[in-house]
Amino acid sequence: MPAASSPGRAPGRLWRSAAGLLHPLPSSFSPALPPSPLRLWSLPVPSPSVVSDLAVRLCGRVRHSAPSLRATFHEPRRLAVAVDLAGLSRRLRDTRLLIGVVLVNLVGIAYGFVYYVPQFALTPGLLWPLVPDSPMAVLLMTVGLAFVLAGRWRPWVNLLGAAAMAKVGLWTAFVLLAFPEHFGFSLLPDLGCETGLLGCGNLNTVLFYSHLGMALEALVVADLLPREPGGFLAVGGLLVAHDILDYAWPADHVGRGCEGIFPHTVPCTNVELTFAVTVGLTLATMAGLWWMSRWASSPVEP
Repeated sequence: MPAASSPGRAPGRLWRSAAGLLHPLPSSFSPALPPSPLRLWSLPVPSPSVVSDLAVRLCGRVRHSAPSLRATFHEPRRLAVAVDLAGLSRRLRDTRLLIGVVLVNLVGIAYGFVYYVPQFALTPGLLWPLVPDSPMAVLLMTVGLAFVLAGRWRPWVNLLGAAAMAKVGLWTAFVLLAFPEHFGFSLLPDLGCETGLLGCGNLNTVLFYSHLGMALEALVVADLLPREPGGFLAVGGLLVAHDILDYAWPADHVGRGCEGIFPHTVPCTNVELTFAVTVGLTLATMAGLWWMSRWASSPVEP
């Protein structure tokens, strides 16, 4: 009778619903009870084969997900599941935004070379390429971005430009923070300055934040860097060699009282410490770019 059989199937539906949360049950499983008053509300006991089937399927799901969870915390490339670095780089390479960045870079290059004119006048011509750190870094980065806009990007050009931008940007911020009295620098501009927004040391405040922006610009090509470690070692060695020439060149061309061809506005105070920090920033930059290239090299998984 329908009235007698319906209550007997209720526990079966409960079991099927609970087990269905893990995985759909096999079609052979039918836990309907006979219409006995003594077992009206008793939960049916599935057969051993059904229990083993559920256990195998549950363990299979755990085995399938566990490697992904472990890799998320132990492999930098898979950590992009949490933070989509490659996706961020692609969004930053929006054509209109990238053209704007290139135009701003061109203005910075022009201003940077003008900034170093006094030092050019006192330095032998053969050393001129080593003098303007910031404009040369921006020039390398801009060449790399031009290739990207043309759809023919070059990983080694991107690496050289990104490394120079990040290192010089961080170095400039360090120097301004280390010698604030010398540069008349403060983190916040003096808006009450009588000589205008860029007077009273405010220009160095602008340079501080613009150079931090140079370091962040490396994110634009985070997923367009080479994957081979040899390239990072070569570029890192080139930058360290440049650091050594900056602080160990046996001549004082600008008459500031110490040897080297580092920027003429930097004082000769604690040169050894400044040199050590400079080399440390170079090594940290290369390590960060290497990590970033591995982080952005793996596609994001759903």
